[in-house]
Formats: sequence, C-alpha cells, structure tokens
Amino acid sequence: MQYGYGMGYQAQYALEEAGITVNKNTIPGEPASPFYPSGIRLGTPALTTRGMKEKDMVKIAGWIKRVLEEIRGLDLPTVQEERKDFLKKAKVILHKNKNLKRIKKEVEVFAGKFPVPGIK
Repeated sequence: MQYGYGMGYQAQYALEEAGITVNKNTIPGEPASPFYPSGIRLGTPALTTRGMKEKDMVKIAGWIKRVLEEIRGLDLPTVQEERKDFLKKAKVILHKNKNLKRIKKEVEVFAGKFPVPGIK
C-alpha cells in the first residue's frame, strides 16, 4: 500500500481521531519537508505494558490499515504556500469522518480490556 508524499501529518491526525496514538516521522530519503514528514513511528511498549500480545497487535494493525485507507487522496500539496490551508481542511474532513468514529469506538472497547498500570 503506497500513499502520496508528506502523508505522515494526515496519518497521525486520522489515527488520533480513531483513538490510536502515533508520531509523524521522517523516512529515509524523505521526499517532503521535515515539517511535513511522509512516515509515522509506531511503538509497542505502552501496549505490551498493558498486557497486549501478538494477536492484539494484529488487530491494531488492522485498525491502522483501515484508518490509512481513509486518508487516501489527502496528499500534501507540492506547493508549500498551499499546505497550511490544505491541512486545516484535511483536519475538518477527518474529524467528521464516520469510519474513523466507528474505529474509535472499537478501539475504546478493546483498550478498555487492558487497563493502564497504576491508573484505576
């Protein structure tokens, strides 16, 4: 699955809307500006600390895939001056996205089964 350049920002925001936290991040040979990176960084320590196992990671990967499908077509403009307004509009579109809202409900139910250590 390949998406357009500079999609890390859109991916991070869409995943956040779906209840999944990642960081936008540059990739090797980054074609976009470091301010608008093309990749995301995933980490599992927060998940394994909560008791999640490999089968749970597969489920999470499925949600990530579904979310990334929702940003298709929201490629970062190549003209730098257009990016700020584009990203504002993209955030509004993603905030209203019904599929992201459905995924968020699924994530909340799933995550509720794995309490954060030290938080009651």
